[in-house]
Amino acid sequence: MDAKVMEEALNELFPALEALETQSGAIVQFLKERGIASDNDLAPFVERAANASNVRWRAARVRIDHLLSAAAKSGGSIGRGRGREGARCDHDQGRDSD
Repeated sequence: MDAKVMEEALNELFPALEALETQSGAIVQFLKERGIASDNDLAPFVERAANASNVRWRAARVRIDHLLSAAAKSGGSIGRGRGREGARCDHDQGRDSD
């Protein structure tokens, strides 16, 4: 496995996760401070979102494991022959409908 490929993947992943955490934290804080929702009001929504997220992340883990094992077997880099425009991110496609 090429360490540079892994480093590049993590360098792209962490800022995206940080932005999502910041957004969700800001929304919850806004709802609470404005008195729009309490922890009890938000609890069922958080639980449903967690369940949906769990399913998406499990699928992502399976895809990543497959890519990593294929890359390790071939000794090459992940997604060989696929440019950045060929990569697909499922969570971006369904964003408006979530």
